[in-house]
Amino acid sequence: MWISAGFHLKVIQAYDRLALAGVAVHEYAAQDVLQNPAPYLQTIIEQAQCLTGNYAQLIHKVELDAPKVEYYYAVASSSNLQTVSEVAKKYGIGRNTLYKLLQEHKILMTDGSRSPYQRYMSAGYFEVVGKVYTTANGTRRTNKTMVTGKGEIFIGKLLRRQGRLPCKLAA
Repeated sequence: MWISAGFHLKVIQAYDRLALAGVAVHEYAAQDVLQNPAPYLQTIIEQAQCLTGNYAQLIHKVELDAPKVEYYYAVASSSNLQTVSEVAKKYGIGRNTLYKLLQEHKILMTDGSRSPYQRYMSAGYFEVVGKVYTTANGTRRTNKTMVTGKGEIFIGKLLRRQGRLPCKLAA
């Protein structure tokens, strides 16, 4: 049964890799395996030991990263909002520096409102919250850009890509 030339080639290459590693045996080598199985078994044992070592390293890394993963998901799924200033302080940069960076990357508008572009609001990084306050001249309404947990992680990644944040601190 013919599937595709690309798939056929991948199957042949995979078989060749297995044969070179001593896991698969070509027809012409079958007699050699039956008469002298030690080299083939040794290859299989070495590969199993290597896989066991890699597995142990991966399990150890998962255990080390578990608190970071939990924090990441907690922040990303949190329902509370933060001001841009609070996020800037968390990452150790100034509020105006963060606003400027977000405007340079066309994440926030430069028209004075500092509102996020719709694409970043739709992605769940920001929300705009309306505020009403009373002054001597009457009631005024204003909007404030707030950062979601997902937006905090997004900003951390942006800062890390810009080299403004060590890898350890980025959410």
